[in-house]
Amino acid sequence: MPAIVERVTTAMLYYLREHADAATKQPFIEILRSLIQCVAIGPSPDGKGAELTVHGRIVGILATMDAVKAMEAEHRTLGEYEYPDFAHRGLFDTQHKRDEFLRRCAEELAEKRLE
Repeated sequence: MPAIVERVTTAMLYYLREHADAATKQPFIEILRSLIQCVAIGPSPDGKGAELTVHGRIVGILATMDAVKAMEAEHRTLGEYEYPDFAHRGLFDTQHKRDEFLRRCAEELAEKRLE
């Protein structure tokens, strides 16, 4: 589902940028402005370039997205190791048991996304 949301969002933003008039763009611009409190540009720690710092609610949203991606990766890794181990021990001797295991994994992942 996240991949679909990302594709739709990207397509919408492209359409707005390239084809929408100012009146159509305005509500989206206001939403973005409400998420960003301040953008600061300063020297980078190494002194060789510039660093962009963003403040506002968008920071929390981006941090949450990073945390969810990390949790999903961890969950997938555990599933990749657990599934063959369980199969080797004969716990998936029927298709129903395999499907049930995958369903439980999907439910757990959905719960973690909500957290």
